[in-house]
Amino acid sequence: MMKSVGRNQESWALDLELEDLKLLCPDGTEAGLDEYERCHLAAVPTNAVVVRTENRCRVWKYLERLQNAFGNATEGFSLFSSAGYGESDLLFSDGTHHLQRVVGSYTSWLGPTYTTMLQAFECEGVFISAGTGDGTDGRQFDRRLRGESGGEEKG
Repeated sequence: MMKSVGRNQESWALDLELEDLKLLCPDGTEAGLDEYERCHLAAVPTNAVVVRTENRCRVWKYLERLQNAFGNATEGFSLFSSAGYGESDLLFSDGTHHLQRVVGSYTSWLGPTYTTMLQAFECEGVFISAGTGDGTDGRQFDRRLRGESGGEEKG
């Protein structure tokens, strides 16, 4: 997180400070960045290389050959270590031990909680209210997160 503060040159982020950032909790509250264990919208799956469906076999075979040749290299180029280049996490996270092929769709790999959370943030068909005085106060958004229908709220 510290790496990103001050690097975004978009106009909305120019004066952004770390203390300006907050976590959004599933219950509608906010929390500080250090409270991520109790307040998170979904657990992020481990890192992945995502490719088009039509290229998946070719890309996997290529990555598998690279991993076999350089995955555990102790001299010269190492696929999972950036130590010799004065940087970190250049190709893959330096904590990577191996690549694993994921069989099935990306939604099955992400899991239902994460996929539902992503769908809740789609712009089309989602109504987010920030206390506009219309009486909903974001309830339609909350129902979408919980997987409930977006029908009218009963009073």
